[in-house]
Amino acid sequence: MVTASAQIHLEAVANLGRHQQHVVSRLQLAELGIRSDVVRDQVSAGRWQVYANRVVVLHGGPITRPQAHWVAVLSQPAGAALAGISAAIAQGLDWKSPEQIHVVVPAGARPRPRPGVTVHVSRRFDPIADVEFAVRPPCTHLDRSVIDAAAWAPNDRRACGVLCAAVQQRLTTVGQLQTAFTTAGLVHRHRLIGLTLGDVAGGAQSFAEIDFVRLARRAGLHAPARQALRRDADGRWRFLDVDFGFFTVEVDGALHLLPRRYWDDMRRQNALTLRGEHILRFPSVAIRIDPGSVVQQLRQAKDAWADRPVSRWMGHDPFSD
Repeated sequence: MVTASAQIHLEAVANLGRHQQHVVSRLQLAELGIRSDVVRDQVSAGRWQVYANRVVVLHGGPITRPQAHWVAVLSQPAGAALAGISAAIAQGLDWKSPEQIHVVVPAGARPRPRPGVTVHVSRRFDPIADVEFAVRPPCTHLDRSVIDAAAWAPNDRRACGVLCAAVQQRLTTVGQLQTAFTTAGLVHRHRLIGLTLGDVAGGAQSFAEIDFVRLARRAGLHAPARQALRRDADGRWRFLDVDFGFFTVEVDGALHLLPRRYWDDMRRQNALTLRGEHILRFPSVAIRIDPGSVVQQLRQAKDAWADRPVSRWMGHDPFSD
């Protein structure tokens, strides 16, 4: 039976729970005057449930992903924060959530293993300066989260992809990520992350374009201009994804498969072809699953068109016309 005094304390717990997705720690409960026997009674009645012996969920049903984030943070020592891809998603990154939740704790803390949670002990983590407290649960700042997500990713492709996605979705800028990268020091994949940020800064706005430029290097081609300008047969200026001077390349993503978008792209290419442009097109899926064929066609283009003069647009400001 819950006494009148305990009922008052339970109302305070409910108020706290509303700010924490209805997840609280045992320490917080103790600070609000809730004794362990009250917790036991609530759990026995099916109204609450306990996780990791340190965290209490204030309902008896399945927990949501945001509640799982709170459980992951509160089950760790003081100063823990959501980190990496988990923190980036919590701060707005549109990304398929992985199974593992990532949490960071300061050096010297003793991490507490939990299924589905990866705990990182970081010597460069400051539980005050590095945490975005406006986001709940507490998260590392977005730029650090993205850099950590790339360093901790299960493979190189996802590492590069999260860097591109954060900029492409306008959550941050390359400059801000480069600052966070410099602060991070020699993280895992240090060279790859640095190169990828350089690629994105150079104008590659999708992972497919970055992949393509690497294949172009394998084909013996020089570094291309990106988002290059060309005048078509109707006299209009058009942007092209990649320009090698003597031929250009369009990299098609998923949106290009929509019927109206597909025709718009074809019409644009036809207008440029009528002007005399040499254009190759590659779908992003080919770049990812059949890179050998892409390299072969790029080599053939180099052999066939390398004598062509450098494009007329280079060094010219089209908007001065």
